[in-house]
Amino acid sequence: MHKGVILLIKAKNREEAKIDAEQFLEPYGNGDVWDWYVIGGRWSGTLNKNYKKFTKQAKVILGNKDFVSRKDIDANSDKLQKAWEYLGETSVNPYNRSSYDKDCSAGDILPAKECLETLRDWEIDMKKKAEEFWKKTVDAKAEEKKGNEIYSMSGCYAGLYRSCSNDYFSFESNVYDTSLESNKVPEDLKGYWAVMVDMHN
Repeated sequence: MHKGVILLIKAKNREEAKIDAEQFLEPYGNGDVWDWYVIGGRWSGTLNKNYKKFTKQAKVILGNKDFVSRKDIDANSDKLQKAWEYLGETSVNPYNRSSYDKDCSAGDILPAKECLETLRDWEIDMKKKAEEFWKKTVDAKAEEKKGNEIYSMSGCYAGLYRSCSNDYFSFESNVYDTSLESNKVPEDLKGYWAVMVDMHN
């Protein structure tokens, strides 16, 4: 399963933000949070101010389908690129980028102030998420007592409850401030860089 997360990193420049993001992620590998990750990946372009406008246009170009295949994208690559360039962009559009490019696109690491709207859209209430997992834990335990669950999820849900209630970095995180160790977007974004990460687990 793929999961997008925006890491908020305090850094002097883009390159330092990239290095610090990679150093932050290192201890969470081997399946603790991710099996592998790439900066940008299938979420490449999300931080760009024109991303929402582009995806609306792309949906029309691709026939308003619920599921878009790689074949659909390849068949419409020129139209997608023209739509992206019409918005004033000069890079390769997000749909035509490689999801596995280790170098990542320049737009996948931006000063956080430049993508505040996206940060707010992605931010989630971890306390509310914790409550959801607590309810699932209790419900799963109730089913266990009835003998209805051969493979109970109660332990898994309890672990997710712990991660969310303690505001840990986890596979449930959407935006994570590595300096304050919090899933909240800080009020003061001075010195912060947003790094878009595609995690797999």
